Formats: sequence, structure tokens, C-alpha cells
Amino acid sequence: MVKYEIVETTPGHILELSRTMCDEDVEEVWAAGHVVPQKALSIGRARSRDTQTFLANGRVLCIFGVGQIEAFKNVGVPWMLSSGELPKHYWRFARGSAEWMKQQTSKWTEMINYVDARNSRAVRWLAWLGFDIDVPRPYGPDDMPFHRFSWRSPCVSP
Repeated sequence: MVKYEIVETTPGHILELSRTMCDEDVEEVWAAGHVVPQKALSIGRARSRDTQTFLANGRVLCIFGVGQIEAFKNVGVPWMLSSGELPKHYWRFARGSAEWMKQQTSKWTEMINYVDARNSRAVRWLAWLGFDIDVPRPYGPDDMPFHRFSWRSPCVSP
């Protein structure tokens, strides 16, 4: 039986995931800002209110968090980077991510970020979670196609 945990992210988790990150996420962090996995994870952790790690039997499956655009605006920047092992645990991950989304929608009035258009699995997952997915547009230093994804509280006027 697999033991699943969600824990606060440690430097050891960042190091592990930087070595096991799936190819799609490695390509995305490079296309978004010409950074390598360890730097992308460190930046995400530093810019987020809290960063969490999803573990299966003690192994890192993904690290995720929500950064904040401005200190006085309630706009979050959700992000997640994963290992190549995450798809093997998809159903448990999907259930947990739906619960996570419920929690986040009670904390933020709006959430916005970008996802590499080549990562169709991530795009489908974000749409399933309830994010609006825009058509791809050039993004990052190489103008690669990225989708802007967003969620806005129904209590907030456009």
C-alpha cells in the first residue's frame, strides 16, 4: 500500500525533484525564463506564501504553491512542477488537487499564470480544475506558445 503525504517543502525535496522532474516541466521552465529545475523550484518556493510537496512512500511526486503578484492585491500565481512518477498516481493526485483548488478559491479573489502549450496533460488538468484557458500566445525569452490560465471569484466584477 502506498503512503501518501502532503508536507511543507524542504531544500531536500527541491533537490530531489530537480533531479527527477518530468521532461515537460523541464522544457516549460526553460521556455518560460531560461532557468533550470532547481532554480525554478527555489524561485517558486521563495515567492509563495506556502509551498507544499506531495509524496508517495517518501518520494517527491510534485511541489506546488501559490505566489502573490502584489502585497496588497489578492491575486495568486499558482504553480506546480512534477516528477515523471506523478502520472502513476494520477487518481490520488486528481482527488487531492480538486480539494486543493477548493481551498485556494476561498483564499484568493483571482489566480493567474501561464502553462507551456506543448504540455497538453497540464492544460487538460488545469481546465478540469476550473481554470479558464486562453489561446496560446508567445511568452518567455524565446516567444514559445503558452496559454494564460486564470480563475476569478464569481463575487468579483471583471
